[in-house]
Amino acid sequence: MQQEAIEIQLWEYLDGTCTVEEKARISGLIATDARWKTCYDELISFDQGLRRDMVAEKTTSGFTDNVIAVLDASTSQFAARKRMLTLSIRAIAAFFIVSIVLLLTYALVDAGSLSFSPSEYQLPEIHVPELQLPSYAPFIAGLLAVIMLLAVGDNILRGKNTHRA
Repeated sequence: MQQEAIEIQLWEYLDGTCTVEEKARISGLIATDARWKTCYDELISFDQGLRRDMVAEKTTSGFTDNVIAVLDASTSQFAARKRMLTLSIRAIAAFFIVSIVLLLTYALVDAGSLSFSPSEYQLPEIHVPELQLPSYAPFIAGLLAVIMLLAVGDNILRGKNTHRA
């Protein structure tokens, strides 16, 4: 029989997970076979060493209280940060809502009435003077477009590189 199979059966014997018949057979093999006896002695010494090394350390109530206090403090700090973040988001939202309401109110008051029938409202006329652009204007516009495209491309590539790292 292989050494691994012997060890498996001996561990079942030591742990008490084998049947009564197997227990009797293994105890007979330990008593008569030197190979089984040697393996059994090695496993017993290994098991006792593990049990000796794995003794649970006693913790004091002070240690437990300190751990709980640290956890409570970090939880309360997290809750405070969350409240501050929620409060600041609500304040910013309130500012924008109030600003929009005030601008709409001003626009309605400035219009003179609250009715907006198309026959009563006329758009103002805007006179745009004719511009004479220099002959090199298309070249400059093209150059600016190329520079902006390069900047956008660089930004996209930098964004891809930072996600990999």
